[in-house]
Amino acid sequence: MKRTLNTIVSIALLSLFPALFLYQGAQGQINTEEQAVRLATDFLKNSPTYRFDGIDDSIELISVNKSKSPNTWDITLKFTTRHSGYGDREGQLLLQVITEHTMVIEVMEGEVASAITDGKFDEIQESFIDNSDIIDKAEELSFEWLRNAPTFNFDGIESTMQVLQSSTTLDPILGDNQIVKYIIIIGFDCAHAGYGDRSGMMMAQVVTEHKAAITIVNNQIQSAIIVSSGTSSTRWRNKYAIYYPLKRSSVLPLNI
Repeated sequence: MKRTLNTIVSIALLSLFPALFLYQGAQGQINTEEQAVRLATDFLKNSPTYRFDGIDDSIELISVNKSKSPNTWDITLKFTTRHSGYGDREGQLLLQVITEHTMVIEVMEGEVASAITDGKFDEIQESFIDNSDIIDKAEELSFEWLRNAPTFNFDGIESTMQVLQSSTTLDPILGDNQIVKYIIIIGFDCAHAGYGDRSGMMMAQVVTEHKAAITIVNNQIQSAIIVSSGTSSTRWRNKYAIYYPLKRSSVLPLNI
């Protein structure tokens, strides 16, 4: 009888081990990629920018990159707000325009370590990142490229060059690094219609407005597109977009 009782107790104890191991395994999966994405999404929904006027169901997962550090992920999410600007904009004069944003969130050991929107607003500190010096140098590089671009070099009017918009975005890549892109949009006029070197061509002698969208990555110009603004509309006419492949001589150091 005693032997039978010991056998029953032993079987009962052995039956507990799978359950114990299963529980420990579940506890060890707290920092999975799926849970990291869920944590990042929950943080975004409660972040100052989204909480103010974020549009429901506009959140979109763009990428998830596993860091070399243990239990660390860089998660990129897109979302849309009903107005321009960042953070809690209560009492501010806002543009009522649907605005798309990108937030890069670092999840480390089950917590949000950093959250940056559009490469310029810190959602944790609720303040803008000071990158004015870098933007200034990016604008200088953009002006230098534009002066040597075929369209402006032919008949561009120097006094009309002006920065219309400067922005920064973060594109995650493999590992711990992120690609920082500076996008500079410059408005300028040309003395004639058309694009590129128009020597020997018949051209309308009409001052033509243009916009150049220039992207800078790793201190170099990555791409540049020039489009016509038209004379009666501020909307870009994308069917006239011209892409200029960059030559080595046109890539200038940004020194930042």
